[in-house]
Amino acid sequence: MKNSLFIFLILTSTIFAQTNTSSLSFYPLQIDNYWEYKHEYRDLLGSSPIWEVTYESKRVIGDTILPNGLVYKIILSTPIPDTAAGYLEFERIDSSTANIYRYFPNNGYINDEYLIDSLRSQIGDTSKASRDFPYGSYDAMTVCLDIYIDTIVGLCKLTKEFENMSQIPSMKYYLSKDIGFTSYSIIEEWQSSGWLIYANIGGTEYGTQVSIENNKSILNEYKLFQNYPNPFNPITTISYELPQISDVTLKIYDITGRLIETIINKKQKPGYYSVRWNASQFSSGVYIYRIQTDGFSAVKKCILMK
Repeated sequence: MKNSLFIFLILTSTIFAQTNTSSLSFYPLQIDNYWEYKHEYRDLLGSSPIWEVTYESKRVIGDTILPNGLVYKIILSTPIPDTAAGYLEFERIDSSTANIYRYFPNNGYINDEYLIDSLRSQIGDTSKASRDFPYGSYDAMTVCLDIYIDTIVGLCKLTKEFENMSQIPSMKYYLSKDIGFTSYSIIEEWQSSGWLIYANIGGTEYGTQVSIENNKSILNEYKLFQNYPNPFNPITTISYELPQISDVTLKIYDITGRLIETIINKKQKPGYYSVRWNASQFSSGVYIYRIQTDGFSAVKKCILMK
């Protein structure tokens, strides 16, 4: 009897672990994963249905410990082309429950976060989740409407369809296995909708980038971004953009100008890059990081605070 119970517990825990692993694949929140979306806004009652089209990118640029003591992934959302400032969101996945939480401090939530998705949801399951309406999520309810195979950026992917009924109008959205958030729609007398056109997940590319779709490059200049987090202890992320193939060096100096570490020294293709610098061997203080390519150089300061 004891042996049977032991085997049952092992099988149960194995099935639970496999279920969670499979559920987590519907929202791959690993560093450097990247998505591009197209958004359309329509006036359903007017003579000109489409009145605005925009593009947006999202990238997981790092992770950080926030004041509630929990570790979150840092997601940078940026308009395409990069004509305005982007914004940051902080999300984490509880691997034991496959729940996704978003950090939202000073608004009365437990741990300063609210539930945005329950990835283990099956057809008919409801959860107190609200993906895009944090102010209404005290009474949030999201239901899993369906699970089916859908064509996502040209590939057949298992997809979960959700409806967020926290506010009126409600929002339908879709999460696809191995890719994540793929589309949404909000319909009243107007319609807002968006869908994935490109993703790079763990080095695997799906779809076509906006720059290629529009037959022009959105990366038209070199850029060096401020590191994040800053101040940091002891790991920070440094990001930059290249408009063309370049020989790139990224070096770290102390406040006296002494070179202490070279973290990039190679030829790179056009694109957005991010690199993590681990400063655990260095003491607290102000440091300078400098990027240099063919005809371009830029520097920024960062603060290590132990």
